[in-house]
Amino acid sequence: ALNILVFGLVAGAVLRGGPPGGGGVHVDLTLGPLLRAFEAEDRAAIRAGLQARRPVERRARVEMRRDMRAMRDALRAETFEPARIRALMDRQFARLRNIRGRAADQVVDQLATMSPAERRALADRFEAELRGGVGPRDHGRESHRD
Repeated sequence: ALNILVFGLVAGAVLRGGPPGGGGVHVDLTLGPLLRAFEAEDRAAIRAGLQARRPVERRARVEMRRDMRAMRDALRAETFEPARIRALMDRQFARLRNIRGRAADQVVDQLATMSPAERRALADRFEAELRGGVGPRDHGRESHRD
């Protein structure tokens, strides 16, 4: 369930253009700050590329759910088998690495379409994101966060 949640949060951030709920203080060391720094059109192109890969993602989600049920059953078993739980976790983590890798590929593909000036502007917005400043809907305006 946690892996599906993480996948949902990553996909949701890409599809919506930002983190769920917005606001608040958080540290995001994933693609989040970079994705938020993209212009809306660029996020839309990234989203379209990810949506084109949905059949692969559906299979991964089916496999994730199957492994979560297997983990539930292993936890309920009379005899605890640490190696079984670890193998299930390792498979889930490998799937998440693949999903994140495809998302990263899509971001790099979009970056490759940008001019040097566009990338510099993105770098400025990215820097502001890392400092907790400008969000995707506030490009070009000063942040009102304290």
